[in-house]
Amino acid sequence: MTEAKATNLAGREEIIGRNYPVILERLLLLIVIIVFMLGYNAVGDWSGGGFVGKVTTWCIFPCLLLFTAEMLGRMIQAMNRD
Repeated sequence: MTEAKATNLAGREEIIGRNYPVILERLLLLIVIIVFMLGYNAVGDWSGGGFVGKVTTWCIFPCLLLFTAEMLGRMIQAMNRD
């Protein structure tokens, strides 16, 4: 059998860098889930009742947490670039 050389679709050769720490992003996601579970009552109490409270608690708060996790993940990616 012949050795197949790994290339991408554009035909360029790529240099393989360091392994990406996927476990850190998984831990970030787990922390976001835990913070949401522990904090949604406090956010609900802070935002009040009614429609605005529900939207804040169930839409804005999780999106804010996921945005924060995404930005931290991008910082991790930036630190691990060669």
